[in-house]
Amino acid sequence: MGRESSCVEVDVHRLSDGGLLLSYDGSSYTTYMKEEVDRYRITIGNKTCVFEKENDPSVLRSPSAGKLIQYTVEDGGHVFTGQCYAEIEVMKMVMTLTASESGCIHYVKRAGAALEPGCVIAKLQLDDPSRVQQAELYTGALPSIQALALRGEKLHRVFHNTLDHLVHIMNGFCLPEPFFGAKLKEWVERLMKTMRDPSLPLLELQDIMTSVSGRIPPAVEKAIKKEMAQYASNITSVLCQFPSQQIANILDSHAATLNKKSEREVFFMNTQSIVQLVQKLVSQWDQRSYEGHYDKCVFALREENKGDMANVLNYIFSHAQVTKKNLLVTMLIDQQCGPDPTLTDELMTILTELTQLSKTTNAKVALRARQVLIASHLPSYELRHNQVESIFLSAIDMYGHQFCIENLQVYVRRAYIAYELNSVQHRQLKDNTCIVEFQFMLPTSHPNRMSFSSNLNHYGMVHVASVSDVLLDSSFTPPCQRMGAMVSFRSFQEFTKNITDVLSCFSDSPPPSPTFPEGGNPVLYGEEDNKSIQDEPIHILNVAIKTDSDIDDDGLAAMFREFTQSKKSLLFEHGIRRLTFLVAQKVSLLISREFPKFFTFRARDKFEEDRIYRHLEPALAFQLELNRMRNFALTAIPCANHKMHLYLGAARVEVGTEVTDYRFFVRAIIRHSDLVTKEASFEYLHNEAERLLLEAMDELEVAFNNTTVRTDCNHIFLNFVPTVIMDPSKIEESVRSMVMRYGSRLWKLRVLQAELKINIRLTPTGKQIPIRLFLTNESGYYLDISLYKEVTDSRTGQIMFQAYGDKQGPLHGMLINTPYVTKDLLQSKRFQAQSLGTTYVYDFPEMFRQIGMVAWRMTLRTPEYPAGREIIVISNDITHKIGSFGPQEDMLFLRASEMARESGIPRIYIAANSGARIGLAEEIRHMFHVAWQDLDDPYKGFKYLYLTPQDYKKVSALNSVHCEHVEDEGESRYKITDIIGKDEGLGVENLKGSGMIAGESSLAYEEVITMNLVTCRAIGIGAYLVRLGQRTIQVDNSHIILTGAGALNKVLGREVYTSNNQLGGIQIMHNNGVTHNTVCDDFEGVFTLLQWLSYMPKCKTSPVPVIAAKDPIDRPVDFVPTKAPYDPRWMLAGRPSQTPKGSWQNGFFDHGSFMEIMQPWAQSVVVGRARLGGIPTGVVAVETRSVELSIPADPANLDSEAKIIQQAGQVWFPDSAFKTAQAIKDFNREGLPLIVFANWRGFSGGMKDMYDQVLKFGAYIVDGLREYMQPVLVYIPPQAELRGGSWVVIDPTINPRHMEMYADKDSRGGVLEPEGTVEIKFRRKDLVKTMRRVDPIYMSLAERLGTPELSPPDRKELETKLKEREEFLLPIYHQVAVQFADLHDTPGRMQEKGVITDILEWQTSRQFFYWRLRRLLLEDTVKRKIQMANTELTDGQIQAMLRRWFVEAEGAVKAYLWDNNEEVVIWLEKQLAEEEGARSVIDENIKYIRRDHILKQIRSLVQANPEVAMDSIVHMTQHISPTQRAEVVRILSTMESASS
Repeated sequence: MGRESSCVEVDVHRLSDGGLLLSYDGSSYTTYMKEEVDRYRITIGNKTCVFEKENDPSVLRSPSAGKLIQYTVEDGGHVFTGQCYAEIEVMKMVMTLTASESGCIHYVKRAGAALEPGCVIAKLQLDDPSRVQQAELYTGALPSIQALALRGEKLHRVFHNTLDHLVHIMNGFCLPEPFFGAKLKEWVERLMKTMRDPSLPLLELQDIMTSVSGRIPPAVEKAIKKEMAQYASNITSVLCQFPSQQIANILDSHAATLNKKSEREVFFMNTQSIVQLVQKLVSQWDQRSYEGHYDKCVFALREENKGDMANVLNYIFSHAQVTKKNLLVTMLIDQQCGPDPTLTDELMTILTELTQLSKTTNAKVALRARQVLIASHLPSYELRHNQVESIFLSAIDMYGHQFCIENLQVYVRRAYIAYELNSVQHRQLKDNTCIVEFQFMLPTSHPNRMSFSSNLNHYGMVHVASVSDVLLDSSFTPPCQRMGAMVSFRSFQEFTKNITDVLSCFSDSPPPSPTFPEGGNPVLYGEEDNKSIQDEPIHILNVAIKTDSDIDDDGLAAMFREFTQSKKSLLFEHGIRRLTFLVAQKVSLLISREFPKFFTFRARDKFEEDRIYRHLEPALAFQLELNRMRNFALTAIPCANHKMHLYLGAARVEVGTEVTDYRFFVRAIIRHSDLVTKEASFEYLHNEAERLLLEAMDELEVAFNNTTVRTDCNHIFLNFVPTVIMDPSKIEESVRSMVMRYGSRLWKLRVLQAELKINIRLTPTGKQIPIRLFLTNESGYYLDISLYKEVTDSRTGQIMFQAYGDKQGPLHGMLINTPYVTKDLLQSKRFQAQSLGTTYVYDFPEMFRQIGMVAWRMTLRTPEYPAGREIIVISNDITHKIGSFGPQEDMLFLRASEMARESGIPRIYIAANSGARIGLAEEIRHMFHVAWQDLDDPYKGFKYLYLTPQDYKKVSALNSVHCEHVEDEGESRYKITDIIGKDEGLGVENLKGSGMIAGESSLAYEEVITMNLVTCRAIGIGAYLVRLGQRTIQVDNSHIILTGAGALNKVLGREVYTSNNQLGGIQIMHNNGVTHNTVCDDFEGVFTLLQWLSYMPKCKTSPVPVIAAKDPIDRPVDFVPTKAPYDPRWMLAGRPSQTPKGSWQNGFFDHGSFMEIMQPWAQSVVVGRARLGGIPTGVVAVETRSVELSIPADPANLDSEAKIIQQAGQVWFPDSAFKTAQAIKDFNREGLPLIVFANWRGFSGGMKDMYDQVLKFGAYIVDGLREYMQPVLVYIPPQAELRGGSWVVIDPTINPRHMEMYADKDSRGGVLEPEGTVEIKFRRKDLVKTMRRVDPIYMSLAERLGTPELSPPDRKELETKLKEREEFLLPIYHQVAVQFADLHDTPGRMQEKGVITDILEWQTSRQFFYWRLRRLLLEDTVKRKIQMANTELTDGQIQAMLRRWFVEAEGAVKAYLWDNNEEVVIWLEKQLAEEEGARSVIDENIKYIRRDHILKQIRSLVQANPEVAMDSIVHMTQHISPTQRAEVVRILSTMESASS
């Protein structure tokens, strides 16, 4: 319990009856609390106390959210107790509010106001003010109590108590903040203190021994006590170890002497507590790391702990305190692993697990764990200290005096490790300050040594040098010799006094400098630079200063700047190239190992500070390769971490254009782990790189959240100085795994490029190879890794990238110092185009497009259509008005969809939208006025909104508003009646447009193939478009909703829904069949779309795409369906073999071709697409196992609960009947043939299912099959049955033109199952008749009973015997009857009755259906041609014709082959393939059919309308050739003569 200033610890235990047992100040109390409507009743011990809830009758509040309709009492009027004073509307219902006391009412809200639950509606001035008693806040401190007395002061008691506290924190029970930090620290320290105390295990063991004493054998007890005594006597010794191993041995050796099992068990039970203590672990962490969205994680947790919801609740409760738990874990890591950790294996594994936490919330823990792991790999601080010391000692020469010189020398040698130092000397100044002078050559890879061949930047203009042109002194090729001096002073003042002295060491003439071997002066910029190369300053001065004061960086910088500016001429005179101040600040003991600060001033900047180099040792700067960022204007961003250098780059653009390309560059150098070795292990490289990556991400995270500009394409560069002995190919996989691990976080931070520089030796003695590794991930789907080595070009002497390995990356052959390209390579092209006075061609489309909808017509070259297939893709542009639908968007969508329908090609819609657009007339928003009832009191309401005459004049021409002219309050006003708005797309017109595209989508689904990919979100009309296009793929974290969670919460008046994903995420939409398939990202989504397309024809007139099957057509089907329930997918797709030797049991369809859709919805039916010998088909199969249907609880209704309903196999339920109908409808419109593996016992007819419209959805199946335009093959597989209503809805007579039914020899079909038939048609009396007819014993008994001369006792005995025999035989005769009934349901009878086409064998069914399907598809093609020639022919007639033609073509001898599918396929294919040259029989016949049909039509027209006969003949003769006309005349004349 706590208040702001004080807190009290109370021990609480929950009792089984709902009460609490409290221990407070040394006493215990049982307490109960009961909440009543207006108060809390609390019982403590036997006293009851009542707390009123705040109950102030003078304040009238709203009981729930809603809208205030009206007050029923005047403002200031009087109300009596119980009188209604206002009406509110809650969720479309009207509620009245009544006053609880009488008094005068004063309005607070006005009519029409939106109400929050509990908000004040009105105040009441009470008739009797004494009725109010307000609660007052308690402000005193809580009494302090002695809590520890109860728990005991003993060490192990304290330890357990503290451990409990920390475990509670891990379970999410955390104190609020002012107390948490302090308590946590105290607890962790106490825990560590008690754990480090050697007497802790002793006390623990004593406790246990007391409790088990007498229950374990005396010998064992004695032996253990002896060990304890020995430990206790040596407890102070450093080397003394707790004898856990010895005690374990004592127990083990005793157990070994026991022979009886029971004895051993008793012994183990008694000693268990001792064993547990011996094995106690140092720390325990339970880590649940679920990646992904919060709702998804909760869902996964619930799935995992189905029976135990309390457990899930505990996880979630604990997770809510994740930041406080992180504090505890980091503190424990710090305590466990001090400054120089030596880690046990256990700790190593725990820390390694912690480093895997990739969520941002846990970044601190991961980083701290990583740092400790790294530190454990480093040599210890002492060792490093000793190494440095030995270097110092060796540097001390015979003078052996001031240490300062050696320090400086060592610093210089260390800092210039990458340069060639020629000489290092030291001397003293007048006041005994020592100075170290050194000369060095620039290394070959130094940018100032490269002869810059390009003085042009990438705009093709001469580059003007500017301050932050880092190291770009490209105006001259400087000599590569430099002279430096390093000097150190106690304070800045000392330096200012001695500056001339210091500079004097540079007064000697500089040594002759070796310039480049190639010589030759490069082109210079301008006249003023016309000095000889020798004049270029080459002196470098480093000044180290100690300061005791605590001046911040800017203060120091200002101080140094003032000084350098005043001494500018002096510095130039002495040829100083750069002056760097090192500041070592001694602030306090805490920051003793503080990094020095660096401030650099350069001659070329007229000795202004070079900000980029602040806090960067310039000697190391070139290792960061800052000059490669010269296309960006850099700002150095201060980092908490000194190893990291973070720059914000803004791309350089033409003057006056806006910078859009901002990016962060994080750069770091990985130094040697110590000062001596030059080599490092691969492990060190791997760990160090990973740690730097984490640190870089942390710095980025901070910078990311603190900058105002939006950065993209951020870049990480790591330069690894030590040489590593390894194989470069190894690095690629280690880097790839690292990136994959942190991928999501890197993507969030928009890190799209990274670069690693390493020196590698393949063998310990091999040559050193400088290697560069580049990573790019531009699109977010593909991680591109390229390796290069650095090589020197023999011609120019410049260093360039050369691809390493077989893959040639984009940088191959480019110079090492190639600058990073700004985002707009296009920009330079734009510039060229614009400077020539035109627009860059790719910018033209932008001018046409100012709407948030894009459509493409694409041609895809796919394996099914190598020549290409066309599709229309329509997508929202979510960057334009958040992807909302306005009239223009609707129009573009409509036109694109219409184009898809006209061409008959698939239409794909990629949904990322926000529903219909909402807008306001902005031009009116800024000018309207309000006519108040009372100017002084706005709460009295207003009369209307109006415009002034001047404003009205401005907008009247735009037709954006309708007004009435009124005179009011002495002025002329235009009262607004309607606001139209000058812009299109503010309101209802968007809804009209939405209706239009909804209608279009519905039509498109009927006419062409429609598909959708939902990425991000689909809202309102967006959600309907997706459903109307039917075939939907949803990306994991996207949602399909009508109303957002926020808006619903507002209506419901409380936080019911946590996110939109909860309303329309995949766990809703995939489970209810709106979504057919889910994918993890957009890339997978597009891939799935293409897979779906591969099954479908390229346009609505073309046949399905048949590809050459890799899977042989004539292979047997290995998996055989069983009587026992099995997974139907095994039957369709096969399964891994169940024997150790076999590899795969093939299913019915081609291997790997079955793609299921709508999987989690209505799981008692399985639907999808597959290929049979390369022919795409739709599939419907039946689940034989029983499935669970889970109905989620509705968060808006507190009484609802999640329900799980069991659904039996082989039965159609409302949902699975709907799924079947839906799939049939989709496949029909895709032009796919359909194969149904029928195995239903009927429809579920229980009350709930009848209420849930099982009849309606069953009828939908019939509708779907009746409309089906392609072959439908229904097959009853082995061990399957088809009965009653389920036969009715898939009988071939529903669509005789396209449907055929086949049965396996082991299948069954009938009205009822045999058991049911027997129940009705073979009752007990019929069974008895059968016995009498068949059973000899029964017959003889019955005969004897029939003899008249039986005595009553005999008759009775016989009757009893008969009865017994009857009872005895009944069960077996029941089986006989069932068998008898079952024989009525065999395939033989089905075939005889003509309800199935044929009986098949499962093993060979694949081959049969392949040829049958091909034949039907070819016949369909021919039938369509015939139908076009003569629409009046029936299917029967066409079928007969085809057969006749076959016989005519092949000869009567081969007529029997008409029933052989394979032969007919070969014949039809030949006929359809024959081109114009050799006319095929079919084409010839169709020509005649068409001719006859046309003549018949003409004849019937003329006969029906005799009056036009003459005219039509005249008209016809005008359109024929003269010879034909002569022929007609001849025919007419012969007709004349014949008739005469």
